Amino acid sequence: MTTATVPIRDQLDLEELDRQVTHTAKMWQKINKITLYTLIFVIAVSFLYPSSALVFGSPWNSSLDNIVSNLPFVTLFVSASFTLILGMREETARWRYGYKALKPITANIQPPSVWGFMVLHYRRFISTTLILIVIVIALVDNRTDVLIIYLLFYFALGHVHKALYVWPYHGVFQRGDYEGGLRRANILWGVLIGKGGYLTTRTSLLLMLGRFAEAEQMARKALTPTKNNPSELSSALSMLGRALQEQNRYAEVLPCYEGAIKLSPGYAPYYTRLANFYLKQESELERAFALVQRALAYSDKPKPNRFLEMFQWVALKGTEARLLALLGYHQQANAALEAGFDALAVEFGPGLADLHLEAGYVSERQRDLAAAQSHYEQAQRLDPNGAMGQQAHLALLTLKQTIEQSTSSPK
Repeated sequence: MTTATVPIRDQLDLEELDRQVTHTAKMWQKINKITLYTLIFVIAVSFLYPSSALVFGSPWNSSLDNIVSNLPFVTLFVSASFTLILGMREETARWRYGYKALKPITANIQPPSVWGFMVLHYRRFISTTLILIVIVIALVDNRTDVLIIYLLFYFALGHVHKALYVWPYHGVFQRGDYEGGLRRANILWGVLIGKGGYLTTRTSLLLMLGRFAEAEQMARKALTPTKNNPSELSSALSMLGRALQEQNRYAEVLPCYEGAIKLSPGYAPYYTRLANFYLKQESELERAFALVQRALAYSDKPKPNRFLEMFQWVALKGTEARLLALLGYHQQANAALEAGFDALAVEFGPGLADLHLEAGYVSERQRDLAAAQSHYEQAQRLDPNGAMGQQAHLALLTLKQTIEQSTSSPK
């Protein structure tokens, strides 16, 4: 006996969320302009007054006659403090708006405090100020070698951190080595990257493996250590929603996706996942279309070698194609699939499997059962150990039964 799914609709105000995204973008443009103008001003003053307080060994001078010698230091301090306070005020207001959606999930997560925000962003404050100071010192002392070495070290350190963060995914996107990814995402790696990143990464890999019950438990563990980091918390919520959705626990899914979107309203993949929630039930298709359009507006086609971003972008194109096919726009659906396939390299296994799976659904909708079977078989071949391969296998079995019934039925 099958239970009919009850269509459930989210309560998101997409226009309000778009205003927040625009407001946040303008805020960071303002902060970047302040930082740039500060840098120009400090460099100019430092060249005109080489005895400024930023040069090592020069004393702090509080005399009004020589106050100009202290301007670089004062300007840097005021600018860095102002940008931090501005960010705290704006982002805390947005976070509190997002945290209201978390109450149906857990009562243990409270909105972030000012102290929690400062702990999260102290690196931003220190690194921005340190960069400005080192640049000015190097220019004033005519030590371009120091400046070049420092900047190379700073950017190299940033790339090392990014490389460390994606280390567990090495081999996943080319070979579908999910178990290897789980082994690399071990406790020692978690100490380096942080508990929140450790838990969300393992959750992501479990979802790719199709181990949804384990992914649910891991995502729930990630909710508390990520509470002061909206990026990691929204990621954990979105993954929790996906794990619940794949277990057909639809009534529990919406608060997760709503919370993720409210915490990170400018992040396109969360809109895609909510649209997929409706597509799986084939309900609220107009709402799903609005969500896909919003995701397209917030996303840019990434570079081919950026596997994580490309995976998300291709998933969006696949979702768009499936939705357009359900709405009867078959030509546009084929164009979306073509754009996705054109963007992918052959070795990008899971991404291709996901797109072939969506192409199979589109072909079924277009009554091209032979093409659908071909797409499902390719998806299963490309991702034999992952969730996409498992879904393709089930879709292929269902399709073969449909073909057998159609051929055995009397004409």
